[in-house]
Amino acid sequence: MDIEALLQVMKSRRHNGRVKADPIPDAHIRKMVEAASWAPSGNNAQPWEFIVVKSAETKTKLREILEGPARPGASHVPAVDPPAIIVVCGDTRFKETYPESVNRQEVFYSSLAAAIQNMHLAATALGLATGWGTIREAGMEPLRKLLDIPDAVEIVALVRAGYPQEVPAPKPRRAVEDAMHFDRYDRARLRDVKQAIESYGKGWGRL
Repeated sequence: MDIEALLQVMKSRRHNGRVKADPIPDAHIRKMVEAASWAPSGNNAQPWEFIVVKSAETKTKLREILEGPARPGASHVPAVDPPAIIVVCGDTRFKETYPESVNRQEVFYSSLAAAIQNMHLAATALGLATGWGTIREAGMEPLRKLLDIPDAVEIVALVRAGYPQEVPAPKPRRAVEDAMHFDRYDRARLRDVKQAIESYGKGWGRL
């Protein structure tokens, strides 16, 4: 693969929750996890664990935990669960293997974020759509009980995967030159955060 082909995979990746109910091959899921396993990690500790949820019953319970109680007066739209939800976890005991001089929490989360990004890129190369989801604090313990996750293992994120119903248009990106500084930070190009977010982000207050 040349660099342009690699960049095209990266540019084609989308956060896309609109997926078909059609099942995806176990081999595709395994490739996603294999890609994740080649991410860099602090001390090469590879703290990740992946729980692949495919059971319709478990996915329904998981959705109920994530959505929480229905709001009064809210219209009910039947949800379409993706064929696979991968719950990404990290074994917190491996933080102790990092040097004391570093921010162990930061190294831990950076390692897991790199693994998750690899999963998304692998899914894109396989023609799948993925969504990167987080869990509200109130849902952590119910989800832990549902999936029988040990206390030492932290739930970090969800990766929803399936074949796309549609492919969203790419979101705006900063010019490469706008983000590059040579030898020292060019203070003249320090951005106005509000202006930047209104220009190519999701809007102020929606980060």
